Amino acid sequence: VSTQSTGTDPSAALREAFLKIDKMIVAEEHADELQELAGTKADDEEEDPESKLQECMELNEEASMPIEEILEKYQKEKDAAEKEEEEEAEFEGKGKGKGKKAAKGDGD
Repeated sequence: VSTQSTGTDPSAALREAFLKIDKMIVAEEHADELQELAGTKADDEEEDPESKLQECMELNEEASMPIEEILEKYQKEKDAAEKEEEEEAEFEGKGKGKGKKAAKGDGD
C-alpha cells in the first residue's frame, strides 16, 4: 500500500489494500499460494479426475434436492461411518483378546 496514492487517509489505504488482495484472490498465478495457505493444495493434487467428476455430479444433484433430503442423506452416511468404526474397533478388540488368551494358554 503506497502512501502517495492515498495520502495520510487510513481508510483509503485500507480500501486500496483490500482491492489489491481482492485482485490477488482471482489471479491465477496466486491460486497455488492461496491453496497452500488454506491447506487445500495437497488434497486437490491427490484426487484423481474421476473422483472430482463424481463429486461435481453429486453436488449438482444435491443442488436441486430439498434440504431435508440432503440432511437425511448425510445423516445416513454419518451413521454408516460410525457403525463401521464401531465394528472395526470391536473386531480389533476381539483380535487382541484372543491373542492374550492364546498367549496365556501356551504357558499353562
